[in-house]
Amino acid sequence: MKNIFYNPFETYSEKTLLLVGTLFTIIGGCLAYIFNVKYDGVLDLHFTEQISYEAITYLATDILILTFSLIIVGKYINKKTRFIDVLTAVLISRIPLYFASFLNINNKSFIIGNKILALATTNKMNILTANEVGFMLFQVIIVIGTLIWSIFLLYKGYKTATNAKETKHTLLFILAIVVAEIISKVIIHKFL
Repeated sequence: MKNIFYNPFETYSEKTLLLVGTLFTIIGGCLAYIFNVKYDGVLDLHFTEQISYEAITYLATDILILTFSLIIVGKYINKKTRFIDVLTAVLISRIPLYFASFLNINNKSFIIGNKILALATTNKMNILTANEVGFMLFQVIIVIGTLIWSIFLLYKGYKTATNAKETKHTLLFILAIVVAEIISKVIIHKFL
């Protein structure tokens, strides 16, 4: 049971993981649409007032850019790296991020976020209630936790897909994520 959360890549076949990853990606896209979440970077999510088709477009863009970034690094490390294994790692690794969508029920995170922005532009200190501050702290813990879990799963999947063992392989993994983040931001904000 622990391997489901820790390293599903050692326990399940790529077909099972691909099916689960695809199913959760569809669910994640629906949650993004319902709860107004923008995945506007390979490791980003932002709450917005309203979202339309962008919920799916941004999500698909992030997945494709991260997959291609990691496959390039993967092929450099191990010529036998398969696209399906890297794609599966990306799909599975994003599952924890989808749970953060629930933080924006009734646009709560978006509304509180706007109040925090108002703090920066006004001198009023009593804009946020104690409940809102508590919710924001809870949100920060959940989002950071899901992000760490997501990166951890991605790294486990990357190691399995590429047979990465050396420190330079880990550094290439980090570089691939940074490059993918930059590319996704540029494409999403300039072209989508």
